[in-house]
Amino acid sequence: MLDLFESIAFGFRMIIKWNIVKTALISGLLMSGLWIIIGLIFWSPLVSVSGFMLDLVPFSMVRSNGAEIISIFAWVQVVLITFAILVAFFGTLLSRKIDQQRYSYFYIITLTCSVAFWVVVWFFEGAYLHGEFLKLLNLLPFETIDKGMAYLIACLILYNAIIISMLFVVSVMSKKVLFEINREYFDNEMIYSREFKIVKYTIKDTLLFFVASIVLFPLFFIPFLNWIIQVVLWSYLVRNTFKYDTSALLFKNIDKEILKKKNRAIWAISFISTIFNFIPFLNVFGPFFGEISIFHYLKTSKE
Repeated sequence: MLDLFESIAFGFRMIIKWNIVKTALISGLLMSGLWIIIGLIFWSPLVSVSGFMLDLVPFSMVRSNGAEIISIFAWVQVVLITFAILVAFFGTLLSRKIDQQRYSYFYIITLTCSVAFWVVVWFFEGAYLHGEFLKLLNLLPFETIDKGMAYLIACLILYNAIIISMLFVVSVMSKKVLFEINREYFDNEMIYSREFKIVKYTIKDTLLFFVASIVLFPLFFIPFLNWIIQVVLWSYLVRNTFKYDTSALLFKNIDKEILKKKNRAIWAISFISTIFNFIPFLNVFGPFFGEISIFHYLKTSKE
């Protein structure tokens, strides 16, 4: 258990280092920009597919969960607006007085405070806000709710695409990122490299993720269960992708029995990594945290 806590702490320390922050932000911006462009080009077909999927779900479930999704969407917006205002007021001033690495801490601390503040607001006022959003949906005709929900689901599909793309990017970059960490903190070199095999596993697990998401889609309209399903699917993808990434670099011959013994710890790290996905902006750091923490755990944990 101590090995697990040390690996989690190591992962958090690494993702606030300037080189990781810079890599995560650039990768996140590129992947987000790519999927926003794709979304704009194929928006109409994407909304049509979302509408078709909604037809498989009873309207009462669509309406109830629609209020929940709108509530979450509103929360994301106020978090981003608060973050932008704080950066606009204090960011320029601080950028002249502190170095780049400390300035990256300012972004993370500012966003964390924004998230924490609005989490508290939603915790105490969430039921009231959900009721108000539900009243709004009840005032709208069925076609309007159906169309609005199709738009929201299309946005969620694009968001999932960004998250999966980030996993893929980190997977492809795993050798470079982990080699530098290994050289700096463990003073020995990783001599194994099987990039093609790593990418093959990533593609396979991504396809399984998409299939499972489609099959389980109606369950996403059941409160609480929808969050559990989403977290489990994301955790599965993180676990499988990064477990094979790090194993391929650390071990000449991957022993599946050894990996099976470390399964619970890897699941725990994967779960923490997926929590980043629920926080705007910080979601780009989740894959790096998962990759680095699993690498540290496999590197240092005892049999």
